[in-house]
Amino acid sequence: MKDKEIVECIVQEGKNADKAFQYLYKTYFRSVKKMVVANSGDEEEAHDIFQDALIVFYQAVRRGKFELKAKVGTYLFAVARNRWLAELSKRKVKLEFQAEAQSAEATPLRMLLDKEQKMLLSKAVAELNEDCQEILRLSIYEELPMKEISERMGHSNDQVSRNKKSRCLKYLTRIIKESPLLTLLKSSET
Repeated sequence: MKDKEIVECIVQEGKNADKAFQYLYKTYFRSVKKMVVANSGDEEEAHDIFQDALIVFYQAVRRGKFELKAKVGTYLFAVARNRWLAELSKRKVKLEFQAEAQSAEATPLRMLLDKEQKMLLSKAVAELNEDCQEILRLSIYEELPMKEISERMGHSNDQVSRNKKSRCLKYLTRIIKESPLLTLLKSSET
């Protein structure tokens, strides 16, 4: 099922909603179980956490608060992860989270999160004007000194380039902070 179909099925309720939840369980439970078990939990707790995530998702869809800016699987994993962290905090268990990103092997879920994050960051950068995109590209990706950036961009001096870069970074940061999905992805990584 595609994410749009899942949301439509839940909105319509009935048998279609049951099919959607069965699909979600079959497709995404394994990654949540792996995360819970790797962090002092067991399979029963993983089922409970995943059920909670499904309920949060269901309520968000029914209230019209879920937007298809994120993949449903990414959303469910982030909610489950946050619920599990809250549960561990209640138990006052201090753990070092063994996130898939830290392992030598890239898991499909980690790759999905990384891909989503890169895509959304690219969209945020695309909202910047061409000058901002260029100054950030030159300073961050090409790591050029401000003097060279100033010459390439036709600025009167290095300070003008520094000021423009600072304003562009502030604007990019604001775009990112206003994006609920980027915030969700960020919280799923910490």
